[in-house]
Amino acid sequence: MSSPPSNNLEFENNIKEVELSLQRLKKRYQLILHEQQKKAKSLQKLATIEIDPSMQNEVHSLRDELIDIEINLESGLLKDEQLKRLFWQTIKTGLMGDVFWQSIRFGGIGLILGWFLRAYSQK
Repeated sequence: MSSPPSNNLEFENNIKEVELSLQRLKKRYQLILHEQQKKAKSLQKLATIEIDPSMQNEVHSLRDELIDIEINLESGLLKDEQLKRLFWQTIKTGLMGDVFWQSIRFGGIGLILGWFLRAYSQK
């Protein structure tokens, strides 16, 4: 017995999707390797330049370049979808979530106290 054509088509689509994901992962990995090599070269160059005090401008530009490389390396590990999910999870449960619920809690208490004081101040 053979399976229905729709299952075969779905399976083939899933395989293509996995292959595309693998290609994207390989590209991302190559980018990370490239950035790590740039970082190592910049650190090596920075170590030799710091000895010479007349090259302070180049030291500052190399440090800025190293910061950019670090950002590229850190952001290269996550896909855009993962970054979005992480952002919304952080807002939902993290710092912003706590701030939101505390503002609701204390705002509500303030509103109730305001009504209470208004009701008793009018008598």
